[in-house]
Amino acid sequence: MRKLESLPKNIEGKSFKTDEGVRFRVVKGDHFSRNSIGRQHHKYLNSLRPGLLVSTSFYGQPVPLIVVNDGVVRLVAVETVDGQLEGSLAISKHLKVLETRQPVGLYA
Repeated sequence: MRKLESLPKNIEGKSFKTDEGVRFRVVKGDHFSRNSIGRQHHKYLNSLRPGLLVSTSFYGQPVPLIVVNDGVVRLVAVETVDGQLEGSLAISKHLKVLETRQPVGLYA
């Protein structure tokens, strides 16, 4: 597998593997352009390179994001070997990104 360093904004249907070896396929994601990222996360997320999985906090809950070429994609639903997962907390737990602002590399 090759390490990702560039990603288009439409990643639905694409499969990934994390640095930790967790495999998943994006079923549904919401794209947020660089300009529409909230002020509290804007500087941090725009400093990350595309191809990273990271969690940010929203009202104390982890929100899993994949950094793409023009912003981020919030993971809404993913498919894993255990079945389909929906919701930020369930996805963050499975992908091991519960701790916020700790980027994880992705592989295609």
